[in-house]
Amino acid sequence: MIRIILLSASGVMLGWFMVTAFMGIVNAGNIFGISICAAAFLCLLFSGQFKNALAQLFSNTAGKVVIIAAAVLIAAGIIWSVILSVMMISSAVRTCEKSDAVIVLGCKVNKSGPSRMLRRRLDAAYDYLSENPEVLCVVSGGQGKDEPAAEADVMKEYLIKRGISESRIITESRSENTYENIKFSFEILEEMGLSDKNISVVTDAFHQCRASLIAKRQGRRVFAVSASTELAFLPTYWVREWLGLTKEIFFGYK
Repeated sequence: MIRIILLSASGVMLGWFMVTAFMGIVNAGNIFGISICAAAFLCLLFSGQFKNALAQLFSNTAGKVVIIAAAVLIAAGIIWSVILSVMMISSAVRTCEKSDAVIVLGCKVNKSGPSRMLRRRLDAAYDYLSENPEVLCVVSGGQGKDEPAAEADVMKEYLIKRGISESRIITESRSENTYENIKFSFEILEEMGLSDKNISVVTDAFHQCRASLIAKRQGRRVFAVSASTELAFLPTYWVREWLGLTKEIFFGYK
C-alpha cells in the first residue's frame, strides 16, 4: 500500500513539473524536479530490481561507500530543502502595517504585454496601492533582448490603465536581475529621502526570501507584499528558487 501511495505521489509530481515544460517554460526548477521525480517513479515501479541492485552493490566495500554517500547526500538535500522552504514561507508573510513605498519587481514582458506572472505581481501592487493611496510605487525592470520594451515602462502603463495615478509611479528601467532591481530602486528612493522608511517588495511569495536577503546584503530592510503564483507553475518555480537561494546564500551576487 505504501509503495502504491508513493508511486502515485511521484507520478503526480512528475506530471505537475512537466506541465510548465509543455507550456514552454523550461528552467532549472522543472528540469531538476522532472529528473528527481522520474528517478523516484522508476525506482518504485521497479522496486524489486532496484532492491536487488542495491543488495549486490552493498556486497562490496566500494559499493557500501557509494550507497552510504548517496544516502547522506539525499538526506542532506531533503533537510536543506525543508530549511529553505521555511525561510521562503517566513519571508512571504513578513509584512508591515504601513509602507511608505513599494518596489514591484519586474518579470517577463511579451509582445502582447505583461506575462501571466508579471500581471499577478502588478495586480497585487494595484490592490495594495488602492488600499493605501498615499504610498508611492517604484516599478523595476529593464528591457531584455527578447522583450519589446522595458519591463518598468510596461508595468507603469498597466497600473495607470487600472487607475493608479501616474504621479505615484516611478520607473527604474536599468536593472537586469533581482540584485539590480533592489539596488537601483533604493537609489531612487534614497534621492527622494525614503530609503530609510518602510519599503515593501511586491513579487511572488516564493521570491520574497531571496529579495529580502539581497536587500539585507545591501544594507536595506524590506517587507513583503506577495503575489500569488499560479498553481500549475508553483512546483517549478519553488524548486528553482531553492537553487537560486542556495547560490545567493553561499556565493552572493556575482
